[in-house]
Amino acid sequence: MTIEEILDGRDTQYDHKILEMARTGIWDRVTGKFNPPNREEGPVIGVFVTINEESRLRGCIGFPVTDNGIFYQTYISAGYAALEDPRFDPVRSSELDRISFEVTLLGPPLQVNPVEWKDFKRGLHGVKISLGWRSGLLLPQVAEEYDLNWKDFLEEVCIKAGLPGDSYLKPEAKVSVFSGRIIRDH
Repeated sequence: MTIEEILDGRDTQYDHKILEMARTGIWDRVTGKFNPPNREEGPVIGVFVTINEESRLRGCIGFPVTDNGIFYQTYISAGYAALEDPRFDPVRSSELDRISFEVTLLGPPLQVNPVEWKDFKRGLHGVKISLGWRSGLLLPQVAEEYDLNWKDFLEEVCIKAGLPGDSYLKPEAKVSVFSGRIIRDH
């Protein structure tokens, strides 16, 4: 099932509200508020929120699989991206006017054999790799931004997970692909 099928043709109709929920989630968390929308509102779909300040990454957190509606999950993910990404200092209220963000909607994961799967489309497919207790995920736009082919993309996901680059070849590694649709604030 694709993202478009999940959204049932309402994807552009939802874009404005998704961006509003991301913006509100960031502002609320940074300013100490918590006023999320109804958990059940909208379709259930994976969401990641990426925050940038003057084209520098400031946070990126999301949930590839969730039981929550899209608006609630966007609000929560945005707040986490603003304050909880361990790679970055929390976003401060003085930065709020300088940040931009994007929301990536994720289609359902499909487990694949990384050697045999030949349908990779840069900019459309993201990857999650799990091996033991480690896992890593890169969104579809990463392969496009860094001009990565399928093999290089797999290696980068492994490295992000703290694994050797060729770990995706191990028989016990779980490799899943998913489609993504990006909604940009700017």
